[in-house]
Amino acid sequence: MNIINYLKSETDAQVPHALPGPWGLPVLGYLPWLSQDRVFESFNDLRSQYGDLFQIKMGSWPVVVINGKKMLKECLEVHSAAFAGRPEFFTFQGYCEGSSLAFRDYDPCWRMQHKLVGQALGEMMRSTDNKIEGLMNHAISKTMHGITQRPSKAIDPQEPLRALAFEMACAMCFGKQSTTYEDSLSKQIIDTLVDIFNMRKPLQGVDIMPWTKVFMGKKMAAFRGKQNDFEQLMAKKIHKVITESTSEDRWECAVNALKVVGEENAEAMDDVGLSMYRLLQSVQDIIGAGADTVGNLPRWVLLYMVHFPAIQRKVQEELDGILGGEKRGQGRMATAEDMQKLPFTQSVILEVARHAAVVPMSIPRKTTEDVVINNCLIKKDSLVFANYHSAAHDANVWVDPETFRPERFLTESGEIDTAVVQQWPMFGYGKRRCIGEKFGRLETFLIVTAFLRRFQVRQIPGEELPVLGEGFCDISMEPGSFKIILDDRINRSSRAG
Repeated sequence: MNIINYLKSETDAQVPHALPGPWGLPVLGYLPWLSQDRVFESFNDLRSQYGDLFQIKMGSWPVVVINGKKMLKECLEVHSAAFAGRPEFFTFQGYCEGSSLAFRDYDPCWRMQHKLVGQALGEMMRSTDNKIEGLMNHAISKTMHGITQRPSKAIDPQEPLRALAFEMACAMCFGKQSTTYEDSLSKQIIDTLVDIFNMRKPLQGVDIMPWTKVFMGKKMAAFRGKQNDFEQLMAKKIHKVITESTSEDRWECAVNALKVVGEENAEAMDDVGLSMYRLLQSVQDIIGAGADTVGNLPRWVLLYMVHFPAIQRKVQEELDGILGGEKRGQGRMATAEDMQKLPFTQSVILEVARHAAVVPMSIPRKTTEDVVINNCLIKKDSLVFANYHSAAHDANVWVDPETFRPERFLTESGEIDTAVVQQWPMFGYGKRRCIGEKFGRLETFLIVTAFLRRFQVRQIPGEELPVLGEGFCDISMEPGSFKIILDDRINRSSRAG
């Protein structure tokens, strides 16, 4: 009998089991019990019951949910290709006619596109002739000047920061032709993209429950039409940039850089069916992704600085010492070279991103093959959600995850601790890791350093602020609407209160 039990236990240990998870309703699955704006919180609750890897039913889809830093790395890095697919969602398929770098499925064409976009962005970062940083700082200066000209110092930073994020994304993509509000074509592009963002969320139910499309026909048609408008506008802008550029502008912006690497790899592109047109349209992803996260993270930083004035003062002391400030004239704007000189400022940005979990969830993925994790079988074509919020607040990684403490990202000597930075997957894991990470970090750094060097951020007397960590989630986490006072530290008498 003991031998039989032993053999049975050995067999059970070798045969993959089904993933644990809760029961759901017919048709709807577990959707009625999930938070609409903060689904990661529902996943965190289920994690406490079912562990770091579990499965639920969301509408028509069996959904695998990955939680915790260790399990995220196991699935998305160790088994990176198996978790690199994208589901055929309605809201995904309209971007670049289904050829979007962010939303298309994992195949040889995607791999070539990903490789060439990464190569182009890398060449831009390394180029000594790169003018994008100057264009970005010009956009930031223009935004701050506009704020100082307002009749009141009380401001909701959402609109100016969102507009700034779009303008900086355009600078990255179009270079010297990126003057968003002086160029009607660029303005049309941004306005159309904002419409797409606003139209997308009500249609996400169609992704999870395709049968609901019978009720959403008009909205779906309008959304697809707006996506087509966006692509046509982008095609016009790309053509304009290319025709008005010279050979000296080859690394000036993403459009030109993509054209160069595309021409150098034309034969390899033909082999996988990637056209130059589709490669150049990758700038759609750069604008969309950059405008979303870069538009939200600086808002969170300003909000945290109001809640933590002592930390704000310490940041400003560091900025004044390196860049110059109220005690040393007007100083200068930061550059990429200043990032290592401003470790405490960097640590504050990193800790805000972690504590607020600015990117709490991955864009939905899909498994490309059957894969066994923790002796559990995950079948091919399963929908996958990666819960990055669980890694940001993982008690197995962070000593005090609910405490806002920027110093956790610093070494004893006061430098950025790269090992700790790697514990927080702000830009994702594996083959779907954000390809524009270096530019995203730079854009956020330039905005935050400029605003905190120029402005003292404080609360409006008698007005409540949103609770830290609360917000609503689309692709990134947005704080609730709030107003703050931005006092000009450099020209203190420039405005009335």
